[in-house]
Amino acid sequence: MSVSKHLEVPSHIKPGVYVGLRNQGSTCYFNSLLQCLFFTPELREAICSCGNSGTSIVHILIKLFQELMDRNTLLNTTGITKCLGIHNVHQQQDIEEYFRRLMDKIIEEKEEIRQLYEVKKVHTITCCECRLQTKVENPVLSLSLSFKNLASNHAGYSVASALDEIQQENTFTGDDQLYCEKCRCKQDATSKYCFGSLPQILVLHLKRYQFDSFTGFTKLSCEVSVPLLLNMSKEDHTVVYYHLYAMCHHSGGIHGGHYLAEIKSFENNSWYEFNDSRVRKIPKRQISTDGRICVSRTAYLLMYRRCVDCSAEPMSSRDHSTNEWVRAAQQQDHESEKQKKKRRSRNPIQNNNQRKSTSCTLCCISPQWTLD
Repeated sequence: MSVSKHLEVPSHIKPGVYVGLRNQGSTCYFNSLLQCLFFTPELREAICSCGNSGTSIVHILIKLFQELMDRNTLLNTTGITKCLGIHNVHQQQDIEEYFRRLMDKIIEEKEEIRQLYEVKKVHTITCCECRLQTKVENPVLSLSLSFKNLASNHAGYSVASALDEIQQENTFTGDDQLYCEKCRCKQDATSKYCFGSLPQILVLHLKRYQFDSFTGFTKLSCEVSVPLLLNMSKEDHTVVYYHLYAMCHHSGGIHGGHYLAEIKSFENNSWYEFNDSRVRKIPKRQISTDGRICVSRTAYLLMYRRCVDCSAEPMSSRDHSTNEWVRAAQQQDHESEKQKKKRRSRNPIQNNNQRKSTSCTLCCISPQWTLD
């Protein structure tokens, strides 16, 4: 079977007809996650291209995906919950935590899956006196966006502003100065995060749970503005565009609630709600009234697919295979690297200085820089 066969709708199935997953007790979080992964064609192709025998997590996913493609009846997820060690199916879990647990398990068996999701965060610390600089890479499979600067539960919040906040430069002065090994004393320093590389599938986690020393954990139910088209800048200032294709929602409070998923099918570009065993098509205006922003009090986990042209709709299964999507993104990165080399060749003096300033070993967790 060719790779593209894993995305084709069987001839006896009407496109846009999908089946749900049975809730074992309180496994709505896992059902929502599995439906999102099924509607990620890049992952489905990579998973289903493996052999379909065995009891590993990949083989169990192959069986589940094949059953979801057949669309015959309501499906059970007991095999995959047992494989992940979920013994108490009546206890609700955090969907982002189980996204990471499931992906770690998959990557153990199929390492190439990592590149689909991995974001490389680069932490740069610079001494304000001698300009000694270090860059430490921190690869992650999802980005957590914090609500900590919100004034109250009723304040507005946006994904774009949260991403900007991650990349803000922080300055350490006074009692917060850092020790510089080159200067051999504490100095003012700056700290900044940026993105060294961005993946094909971008997963964003909205941190709605906060801990307060007086009240303990609380859930923030403020409105969040979620863009349907997201642009992100890499360390080299290259802009990467993403289309939203899945949202996992959590309704309820800190002690319990319910998860469901809203997913845009790559087969027909229509949106569907997956609520355990119930599946229904939803109008686009329910996702966004203006076609640009979704405003939600329950959005918790977001999934975006990288696109080459910001004006283009996400490709359907009839357009291109996953390999072509990945090749297009890689070509974009290749062109960006060529432009960087051109800029370096035009200004060799500046580049020599930069290489000198970054050649020393320096990082926030090394003996050279310490927080006091």
